[in-house]
Amino acid sequence: MAVAKFVQTDFTTQTAANYKAYIDADMMVAEVLVNEFAPHQQNSPDMTIRIEAGRIFTGVGITWVGGQNTAVITAPTVNPRIDRVVMDPADGALTVITGAEAGSPVPPAITLGSLPVCRVLLQTTSTEITNDMITDERALVGIGGAKPAVGVFRASPQTIPNAALTAIEWTSEDFDEFGLHDNVTNPSRLAVPQDGKYLIAALVGWATADCVRALYVRANGTDTYATKNSNHSGALGQSLSVVRPLTAGDYIEILVFQSSGGDLYIVASAYQLQAQMIYLGP
Repeated sequence: MAVAKFVQTDFTTQTAANYKAYIDADMMVAEVLVNEFAPHQQNSPDMTIRIEAGRIFTGVGITWVGGQNTAVITAPTVNPRIDRVVMDPADGALTVITGAEAGSPVPPAITLGSLPVCRVLLQTTSTEITNDMITDERALVGIGGAKPAVGVFRASPQTIPNAALTAIEWTSEDFDEFGLHDNVTNPSRLAVPQDGKYLIAALVGWATADCVRALYVRANGTDTYATKNSNHSGALGQSLSVVRPLTAGDYIEILVFQSSGGDLYIVASAYQLQAQMIYLGP
């Protein structure tokens, strides 16, 4: 893509030739920023929205995303509705988030990890989408902000039965801005909100015993991603970490095992019994 230097035009001081040249150069500069992923009606309006081409920085290179049309958007049936168009920052794929019909509709929430492009106000009588119905919401700068992450710990000991693989039920949170953990419902689970690579780490402190003790990272109740085994006499601390690709809707659990011949507890402390899951990127 060609570049040019932006020069503020001023017909009162610039020659006719320079004034024209500066306008052309300024429009060349503006096109790079102004037109990227710009939303607008189709040349022949229908129930889709046209999104212009643009560039995405993937972290290792630049991907050119061609112009796209949204999926067909249907009109509401009883009350007005606001729908949102968002973009996947990894590949530029578009998704239409359907809002709720209401007398005074509000836009639906932006999907976690997506970039807003525009919203559209629909009436029950809508048969085509025109520019006056579309609000530009492009916010494509600063996408390196807060990322999904959660840190949990136990505030009280948990008894682990002999020879039984047991999930740790987390009772407290150090941080959880994206609601990835619930202290009451499925408290052992750390929910995965979007596709990508995640760092998973855990630390466990054991009471004194002379036996095998083990620490596991498991996904969706079936897939074991990492283990740490120790045959040790006395108190014991175990830790492990792993980076894994996960899919939205997955969940992670930290499990433990011991072979003392009876119940054995894991120590309760934010420093001795904790886990974290942090989104790293696509």
